[in-house]
Amino acid sequence: MNASDFITRFCAFGVSNQDFRDPALFPGALQILYNSHRCNTIFSSTRNRVFWFLIQKHDRLYTYPDIPRYTTSEAEGIMEKVVDKMHVTENTNMRDLWERRSKFAMTSLEEVVFEKWWEGRVCLVGDSVHKACFPLLCSLMFRNNIV
Repeated sequence: MNASDFITRFCAFGVSNQDFRDPALFPGALQILYNSHRCNTIFSSTRNRVFWFLIQKHDRLYTYPDIPRYTTSEAEGIMEKVVDKMHVTENTNMRDLWERRSKFAMTSLEEVVFEKWWEGRVCLVGDSVHKACFPLLCSLMFRNNIV
């Protein structure tokens, strides 16, 4: 790793059972919610499953080798503090999905600022290199059965 590698955000992701009715969470529905410190991506699947991602900003910048690694209990504690603050739809909030989770994990999201954004005839610009594309990319991968 070089000195430009750092961590400013973490991602919690999981699968929840959808044993409740919400007309906005029909199979194939995609919800992407942004605000200044967090982003949610929620994808409703068949068989009453909801896949979700929460990307949230850390309270400070971390650099290698001192990046956060989360135990299950630490991750659950962090999620308990934020799930009531997030609405997924008009009728559902993140607490509804959190309480019905069947799988879940949390990880720090690595970031890097490269000195060189091109090689030969390839140049990366705009959304192809911007971290804000990550939630949309993940949701499209689930929608297209890539993951």
